[in-house]
Amino acid sequence: MRKYIIFFVIFFLFVFFHVYQKVKITVLAYAIQNQNIQLSKLLEEKSSLDSQLSEEINLVKVNAKAFAQDGSFKYPKGVITVALKSRNVGLKHKRRSLLAGILGLTGQAEAQP
Repeated sequence: MRKYIIFFVIFFLFVFFHVYQKVKITVLAYAIQNQNIQLSKLLEEKSSLDSQLSEEINLVKVNAKAFAQDGSFKYPKGVITVALKSRNVGLKHKRRSLLAGILGLTGQAEAQP
């Protein structure tokens, strides 16, 4: 008699766990479906905005607006040029050999006690 009770308890726990997993999978599937629907709506909105933007801003219209004010394009008055100095001047780059790359031989500093 005790064996039957243990068997039924284990069986019902297994069934309960199985149903719980199925419900969890279904809930997650609906959440994924809703996210996919929202993603497709956002992609459609993005594509419509891109097409509207490309219609509004093209080179012909930008050129017409730039030259429409006074007929000529003017460069900004204050032009600043920046020259960057190279920090690696005078440093020689050593190429590692294939054997050193395979064995992991690199120049590493080690602390001396």
